[in-house]
Amino acid sequence: MTTRSPLTVCDMAWMAGVIDMRGKTRRVVTPTRKTPLCILVVESRHLPVLRRMARLTGTRLEVGKAKQLSDIFRRQCVEHCPEAHQHVDKVLPEVGRWHVSGAGAAIVLANLMPYFGTDNAARHDFVDQVINQIPLKGRGRHAINQTIDRLGRLGWDVPPRLVAA
Repeated sequence: MTTRSPLTVCDMAWMAGVIDMRGKTRRVVTPTRKTPLCILVVESRHLPVLRRMARLTGTRLEVGKAKQLSDIFRRQCVEHCPEAHQHVDKVLPEVGRWHVSGAGAAIVLANLMPYFGTDNAARHDFVDQVINQIPLKGRGRHAINQTIDRLGRLGWDVPPRLVAA
């Protein structure tokens, strides 16, 4: 009896659609790193969507608490009320943030390439940049190996260039 991988073609197509609509890639440069940190991020108030993405990638979801909107940012209502006044029950909803960085971002994007509808050239460049800056050994390599193992166990195909590194 074989066990089926938790990652399916439908999962990948669904995730590509979410990233196509809401995903952003970032390159963070810090003085403590030799190379920029490449991050794939999706922020949304639709927490079930982000929870599913976190489950599919074995990552944690960051959730900001709901907040009362400050008086500074409130505008007076003149659209549907007869007199201009401020609605005091305005609350900013919980917003979640799913992200994967470095080798994990390259693995996820490389697997989802066939399912994206837009911006594939920029995503290919992002994946190439991440893979080309992966250290072969030394500082940081242990975390890269853990990411590769985690995503591999979840059913993600690891690009051969990452395995060779």
